Amino acid sequence: MTNKVAMIGSGLIGTGWAVVFARAGWEVALYDNKPGRAAASVAEATKTIRYLGEEGLVTAVEACIARLHTADTLEAATDSATYVQENVLETPEQKLAVFEQLDRLVPPEIVCGSSSSTIPVSQFSEALATRQRCVVVHPMTPPYLVPVVEIVPAPWTAEATTNYAMNLMEDIGMTPIRLNKE
Repeated sequence: MTNKVAMIGSGLIGTGWAVVFARAGWEVALYDNKPGRAAASVAEATKTIRYLGEEGLVTAVEACIARLHTADTLEAATDSATYVQENVLETPEQKLAVFEQLDRLVPPEIVCGSSSSTIPVSQFSEALATRQRCVVVHPMTPPYLVPVVEIVPAPWTAEATTNYAMNLMEDIGMTPIRLNKE
């Protein structure tokens, strides 16, 4: 089975995550509700991967680039995703809107991480049917150069979710730091 990440939000953080996941061998489906933003993210990630290749920090440059894709809809991005990474604007309303959609679209066993630096996951996951699979997975930037990521569960995040996020981050070359309280 091919690992696929649904990258929801294609700004600075989403683009950085796309580089990290593509470098680690994952298929990356970038989605953004702003028209043209996902395509711009693929172009930025491509440029970054080429640069990292020139510096000896990425091997198989073209294979990495070939793993980057855009998705026109949230449904297309999450279709067959084995992990979801949300990176939308840092407002509770934006995050809640996305997580409510993910709650309906993504199978409950798929972990959904949020690149949230100031908003606890509990603020936008409490009413979700699948709230146990939601966890903050927030990188330092840029994550392809500073491979440190904080993992912060909500009070109701399942231990299996937190463990999955910790192991996933290690598997893709990041150094996860778990915080036990929001």
